Amino acid sequence: MLTSHRIAIPLLFIAVAACGHDRPPPARRAAAAPPPTSPAAAAPDTDVFYAESPVSHESSGRAADHGAPELAADTGGAGDHLVLAVRDAHRGWADADAIVLVKPNGELRRPRMPSAMPAPEFPFARRWLDDGHAYTLLRAGRPAGRMEVIGGRIGCAPGVNAHVPRGLPPYWSGLATDLELPAGPAPRRRPTPAERRAMTALLRDSADAHGSTWDEGVSVAVDASPLPGGATVLAGSAYRRMDDVIGTVAWAIFVLAEGEGDAYRPALYWREFGDDANAPVLLDVLDLDRDGVPEIFTGSGGPHPQQYSILRRGPDGWRSIADAGGC
Repeated sequence: MLTSHRIAIPLLFIAVAACGHDRPPPARRAAAAPPPTSPAAAAPDTDVFYAESPVSHESSGRAADHGAPELAADTGGAGDHLVLAVRDAHRGWADADAIVLVKPNGELRRPRMPSAMPAPEFPFARRWLDDGHAYTLLRAGRPAGRMEVIGGRIGCAPGVNAHVPRGLPPYWSGLATDLELPAGPAPRRRPTPAERRAMTALLRDSADAHGSTWDEGVSVAVDASPLPGGATVLAGSAYRRMDDVIGTVAWAIFVLAEGEGDAYRPALYWREFGDDANAPVLLDVLDLDRDGVPEIFTGSGGPHPQQYSILRRGPDGWRSIADAGGC
């Protein structure tokens, strides 16, 4: 899936969703420069993104190419909980993929089924994906209604069709779970104008560093999650579609950055370009291990089979702790 490259300091490893297709060779990186204290402090032609980032990643093919662990498979037992990725909600309907089981001790497992079609004879399907089974929808890491399973669906992960509240935004994507949600303030919020400017600058610096066109055709999304101690982690994604009828993605970038105010440093990034680019986007956040720092769930944003990653902040920074989906 992703391959990491060293730049003068220890690496963090992360796997962010990418399909196993051949990719164009990566563009050559600019030489590192002393990092500025904030994006605004850099000259317009300075490669801020690579200078600040402790790790860079290019798309490659297989899960073995990156640092995400291979989760043990499990059909689920007493006390286990399931997290699902919900996609393309529209007029009360949605698709959902079962992406990870959470054990009572916080360990994660891959849902085990001999087929991606949830046939009733499969123990996992009987326990988790039977018609009428209900889950809590999340928006900004908080309950946002009920999702009810109405039938199995063939896909690259155990999946279902489901009823969801009709009031969701068109083609909304997010998470659903039967986990008990921790109390406290929402773990995800809208960014401030300063935070949005800071992340947009990081995304644009990365695009400029690789000669990618940045104009009014670029779509940018930025979200913020508070961290213990008063800092914030920003999740930003940007992509630009080609000028064709089907809107093929020309390039896509995903960045996590930590900081405060308008001073943010990238903790990790991922990018793809070419006519097969498949952008990862933020689905939502959920504190799986109850340490006060929410895990960040991403899903691929392109037309290819959906792939998902769960990102966790540890002693050495952010890394992928699990991948799911894909064919």
